[in-house]
Amino acid sequence: MLEKTEMLNLKKEDFASIAHGVLGRGRALRFKAKGGSMSPYIRNGDVVEVVPVKGKINLGDVVLYRSYYGNPVVHRVIQRRKESIITKGDSLPSSDQPVLSTQVLGRVVSVEKNGWRMRLDTPPGRLLNILLATISPFSFLIYPSLRLLKKAISPFTSNASNPCLFRLPHS
Repeated sequence: MLEKTEMLNLKKEDFASIAHGVLGRGRALRFKAKGGSMSPYIRNGDVVEVVPVKGKINLGDVVLYRSYYGNPVVHRVIQRRKESIITKGDSLPSSDQPVLSTQVLGRVVSVEKNGWRMRLDTPPGRLLNILLATISPFSFLIYPSLRLLKKAISPFTSNASNPCLFRLPHS
């Protein structure tokens, strides 16, 4: 059975409610990311695929959760605690408030950018996520340096407009 895909523009609260309903029924959800808190890994306009969480949430996982204010947030898990997880946007200087498991809506399994799909649920994707979670506390030092380096080398590279960390074709 072919399913129709439609693009909807929703308010944050409405999107969080729909995401909760779709993922709560065991279905995957795809949407365009808004904002830059996960840049450069997930940029504004990238298409993110989220699935329901099965099993435990791991260090490095990128999750969709509902903040204490009800807003949907896609951030990386940088620490696991007994009753909660700590998340952080890759490009942000500090972590978020603790997130309870009841707030987590799903786990990001792929990111599509510029016609390429990055799988986060493969061994290379999981390894990269763990690495990024490990360096996340230092991102405020690392990312500005990388931006300067990118700017310096961009005239010499043939595809400077697509700075994907790794690329996998659509499966």
